[in-house]
Amino acid sequence: MSYCTVTEVTDLLEAVEDYSATTWTSAKILTLIDNCATYFEDTLCKGKKFSSTSYTETYDGNGKHDMRLNHTPIIAIQSLSIDETVIASTDIYVYATRIACTYRYNLGRQNISVTYTAGKTTVPKPVADAIAKLAASHIARVAGTGTSESISIAAGPIKLAESFSPAGKYADKITNWDKDIRRIARQYGGGVRLISETNNKRDEFVEFDPRSDRYVI
Repeated sequence: MSYCTVTEVTDLLEAVEDYSATTWTSAKILTLIDNCATYFEDTLCKGKKFSSTSYTETYDGNGKHDMRLNHTPIIAIQSLSIDETVIASTDIYVYATRIACTYRYNLGRQNISVTYTAGKTTVPKPVADAIAKLAASHIARVAGTGTSESISIAAGPIKLAESFSPAGKYADKITNWDKDIRRIARQYGGGVRLISETNNKRDEFVEFDPRSDRYVI
């Protein structure tokens, strides 16, 4: 699932004069969007997912006709087996947080196997906006500091230290985006707790410190 579009990112960069569409191809921006989405969900929102994801899991049989799954809301069940016996889809009933079955989930240790899709079918618009601003913020930092555009794009999720320091010549714009990002993270996922450099007290979410030009966590 796409969290936001390339156009939504590049529209934010209209005032970033050092941004190069030749350097930042659509393919690179799409990879960056995916990495930003991973960072937003796993770090800023403490693992909360805003798109649909497929899971394969095993559970202990509870002897009942229904069972709660780890990830919700449940969208669809791809396969279900009890004691290695595959259950037909017509015998499975899907609810938001659990699945019911015509047959009992026999008591046992890790004897229930299920593959299913859970999450949201549509990414909330504020979350999509935050991810677009994360991507634009990264590109603006690179453009404003002359750093290589390949930072954390090709391999794995964006790393905080690499992607958010320093802000460079577009610091004001980036700081405004950062405020929006952390406000949305706090609203949708609770944010990440931090130690404030000024008063040594815990805050509610990741905060950008313009004095040190970096995030503190």
